[in-house]
Amino acid sequence: MKKCLLLFLLLPLTLFAQLFEDGDFQIWNTDAISIRLSPRSSFYGDIEFRYGDDVHKLYYKHIHLQLDWTLNRYFSIAPGFRFIWLRFKDKWLKENDPLLIFNLYLVNTRSFVVSNRSWFQYRNIPKELGGKHRILYRNRFQILFPWKMGSSQVNPYISDEFFTQKDWGFFENRAMIGVLIPQSERAYFDFYYMYRSIKDLEKNWTQQNVFGAGVQFYF
Repeated sequence: MKKCLLLFLLLPLTLFAQLFEDGDFQIWNTDAISIRLSPRSSFYGDIEFRYGDDVHKLYYKHIHLQLDWTLNRYFSIAPGFRFIWLRFKDKWLKENDPLLIFNLYLVNTRSFVVSNRSWFQYRNIPKELGGKHRILYRNRFQILFPWKMGSSQVNPYISDEFFTQKDWGFFENRAMIGVLIPQSERAYFDFYYMYRSIKDLEKNWTQQNVFGAGVQFYF
């Protein structure tokens, strides 16, 4: 019975890989920490690892740092920095980018949140990939739902995010469905599935199936 259930769960991935010959199954792991500095400000940091080629190879990792300022219930701003390592032809390339994030909360209650995130990132692209400086813009629309499960309340969510950049145009879209599960008042698990469409270096669209997992700590 367990083998049949496992086959049923993996069957959609096989179909995606056949439908898109470039379809790749990936796993992303993101672990984060948020430290409250004042009633309106906090420090946030995360580290992420991405495994591709059907989870056989680590091809991307980053360290992300930002300061969050909540201006009011519906708007926040966060300057930050991201240190990126990308594997290209079995060589690790490094990219260090400043960024600025704006969050607009259309609905913001303790259990139901509708938000729109605008992300501006000044990319210092490695010379092996062109060596240019470009502004990356990404926009994410997300809905976080309340859901009572036993004595705990978990938060399923759906989101869609697109990426655009000069000389590249619209080059990536991420459609996600996931769930935040509280482990305690200070820790949440995050599990999600992402259908990712992205242009390769020849500007051909490829599709990827990504499963993500991580933990978020709050202090």
